[in-house]
Amino acid sequence: MAEKRFVGPGKFVWHELVTGDVEKATDYYRRLFNWSFRDIDRGGPHPYRCFGQDGVDFGGLVPVNPSLGEEPRWIPYVTVDDVDTIVANLGQLRGELLAGPAELPGFGLCALVKRWVDHNGVANSLCVKLAAAARAEDRGRLNARDGSLGAFINEIEAQDGKKVPTDKAPLLILFAQALMM
Repeated sequence: MAEKRFVGPGKFVWHELVTGDVEKATDYYRRLFNWSFRDIDRGGPHPYRCFGQDGVDFGGLVPVNPSLGEEPRWIPYVTVDDVDTIVANLGQLRGELLAGPAELPGFGLCALVKRWVDHNGVANSLCVKLAAAARAEDRGRLNARDGSLGAFINEIEAQDGKKVPTDKAPLLILFAQALMM
């Protein structure tokens, strides 16, 4: 993705709707805001449905997972300068960590890899590929960026169920694919 969305800490950059009916929600928001929608196959039972406007995605729809005790809700994603510092200071701020921390593609995917991949060598290899993709994008070399991201995806697929947890691999692939747009 040539456009950089990170604009500093405290900015809402992604909005995820966990809903009991993805089709009804799609129809509702399409009519209400004229949002566009596209599905991304993430290898699970349901595709990830992105939504956006004017060719820029800014959120996604996912079905409620009753087996996890989920309820319909909006999940906002906010940029921060240092996730680890924020998490470390939650108690002082009277906050509570309910899930995560997790980061979106383009905003520190390597940190997410290091949290989810339980083998340092594999995590470092994946982060090297992400760093190469970022350098290529900064230089305007989008084919090289996509090549590095493709190598990242290939390694995730090869390590799926081995060094990369099976439930995290599709998300890492989805995030990498989003960077290629």
